[in-house]
Order: sequence, then structure tokens, then C-alpha cells
Amino acid sequence: MGHLFFGSLKRHILSNKAVSAMLFLGVFVAVLCISIILGYAMKQYFYSTSSPEYSTVTIEPGAELLSDVRSFPQEMDALFGSDVSNVLYLVRESPSSVLIGWQGSEPDRWFPMVSGRFFNEQEQREGAKAAYISYEYIGKIPEKEIELFSDTYEIIGTGWIATFNIRSGISDQAQAVLFPEKDLSPEEQANVEETLFTILPYKTFLSNASPALILVHFDHASRSDLLRYSEILRARFPDSRISFVSKDSASSYNFNNQNAMIGALFLGVVACITIVQIMEQWLAFYKKEMMVYRICGMRKFTCVLLLWGHWAIVFIAGSIAAVLAHILCFPILEVIDADAAPAIGPLLIVLLLVYLATILLTGKKVSNILQIQDKGGLQ
Repeated sequence: MGHLFFGSLKRHILSNKAVSAMLFLGVFVAVLCISIILGYAMKQYFYSTSSPEYSTVTIEPGAELLSDVRSFPQEMDALFGSDVSNVLYLVRESPSSVLIGWQGSEPDRWFPMVSGRFFNEQEQREGAKAAYISYEYIGKIPEKEIELFSDTYEIIGTGWIATFNIRSGISDQAQAVLFPEKDLSPEEQANVEETLFTILPYKTFLSNASPALILVHFDHASRSDLLRYSEILRARFPDSRISFVSKDSASSYNFNNQNAMIGALFLGVVACITIVQIMEQWLAFYKKEMMVYRICGMRKFTCVLLLWGHWAIVFIAGSIAAVLAHILCFPILEVIDADAAPAIGPLLIVLLLVYLATILLTGKKVSNILQIQDKGGLQ
């Protein structure tokens, strides 16, 4: 039966090259658009999982960690490597200011820039006397330097650093209170002076201060990833309190993919109109072949399976080619944030529904093809 199935498909494609090519192209274009829509949804999900409010573990350091806090950056590299995007070491310097030591590669996720620049890798590693400060400091201190730890630090940049940006990455379970205003009423918060932030390279910070909180920001971490990372940290620092943010990125995954699936299905239905028109021409060429199979005793149900099996092969081949083309076009699609592979589950659901829709819409054509009556009354 397998020889008959594939032999028939090969013969059909070779004898009807133009229609087969048009049908393959129709599937390719439709699935490419579907894949791009679902890829855009996944890119939005990746943005969510790279956001501090979804992917940060809070450490309230215990005595063991604080006794050798200067080695903590190396510990993070050894435990997690490139999975860590940023590490923030926080301590309240005064009632109105917070000092942050920064280690990482993605400062814009925490500190939106207004002017200047951020620390480079060398400045982090060597502990440069440089500072990045809240824009609100301007006018309160000399323009190019700030006094810290009885020394002068060069200001290399300023940013709009809102308290919410930092607080959103701190677990609700953290016992250390770095921002007491979060528990105040809106009216009381309005009377609280805005917190000013000074950010230093992590080595500079750890050489002069002890953190009250450490925020370990992981790159594209799901809820299960955060749970796993937390267990690793608890095992390594048993006397430290480890917790993570309450927001679950799964809600972002579901929301983005559900919306994208609706759009992809709508597009799939529209594409079906064109695909079905080509399919009807493609199926028409099967009539003589089906007549021979029926006269030879093949059951109508088996003929139907053969037809839909051939269509499934063409549909799957076009779909695979389309998804691969989507992946190869990532550098171009980056402009519209569609440079991410679609989630397998949503993609398969949409493709299955589109495939079933084409079967339903061409059911009458198939029925007409199989309405064969020979001298023996074969139906």
C-alpha cells in the first residue's frame, strides 16, 4: 500500500507540475504569514521574560554570603554563566537615596538613559571610580562628579530611574524594606520625596559597601526556570533568604499566543479561499486514477484516505519550507519584531485547523470524483 501511495503521489506531481507547484506555493505563502504572526507573539513573550518584573530572583544575603561578598560575582558566573543578564547590589545610602552596584550586560532594562553612557566591561571588572546617576541629581551636585565614600567619582551618565523600575524586580516576599513607601497610601506616597539613585560598577560597590538586597536578573526566564535557579541559590547560600517575583510570565505567553492564534486563523481562513480553488483543479486530475482504483476493487474510504494523504504530504512540505524560510529571514524580520520561531503548540493547532478547513471546503469535490458507476454497479 505504501508503494502505491507514494508512487501515485509522485506520478501525480510529475504529470501536473504547474498545478502542484501553484498549490505548494499557496501553502508556503499562507503558512509563512502564519509563522510570522506567531513569531511576533513569541518575540513579545521574550520581551516579557527579559523584563525585571518577570525574571528576577531576590537574595537577602546571610552572614556566609556577606563574609565573602566580593567573590559573589564569580559565584554567579560559575553557577549560571550567560543565563544571568544583570546583578544589582542594593543598599539605602540615606533616607532619600539608594546606592546600586551593577554587574551585567543589559543596563537599559533597569536604567533608561538620558545622557552619557553606562559602564563598560573593563570599568566593571576593575572597579572604576565612575557613577551613573538619577537625572534628578542635576542641579543638586556638581555636573561632572559626585562625592561617595570620602572620594570623588566621575559622572559618566544620567537616566530616568524611577523607583518602580527597581521595586518591580524585588520579590514581595522580601523582608528587607528598601522602599518603605510601597506600603503607603497613594496620598501618603505623593508626599514622599522621590528616591535618587547612584549606580556604581559592582567591584567599586562591593569594595565600599555591603548590599541589603541582591537582585539576580536572568535572561528569558520562565516561572519554572526561576524556581530551578532559586533552588540552586538556596543550596549554595543556605543562610540567605531567596525568593522571586510573583508575576508569572506564563500569562504573557498565553495572552500573546492566543491573540496571535486568532489572527493566524483568520489569515488561514482567508488563504483557504485561494488554496481551495487550486486544490479543486489539483483534485480533478485524480478522477481517472480513482476510477481505475475503484474498478479494481479499492474501497471508497481507502480512496478518500489516499487523496487526503497526498494533500497532507503537500501541506506538510509547504509548511516546513515556510517555517524554515521564516527562520532564515530573521535578520530582515527583526525590524518588525518577528525574528522569533513560533511556539510549536500554537503553530500545530493553527495548521491542523487550516488543513481540516481545506478538507471540509473541498469535500464536495472529492465526493464528485468518487461517484463512479461501472457496469457492475460499483458505487
